[in-house]
Amino acid sequence: MSQRPNDAEPLDLPAYLAWLWQLIHVWIFVVSVTLNIVFVLLLLGF
Repeated sequence: MSQRPNDAEPLDLPAYLAWLWQLIHVWIFVVSVTLNIVFVLLLLGF
């Protein structure tokens, strides 16, 4: 089987960026849900 010469960097940049992008989306989702809960609690008078 042919193997590519290891001229790439040790860090797989596309995979890292994809993981970072997914993490950002998860973080935005969590923050928005938290803000919605806080808003509802304020609306109910807690």
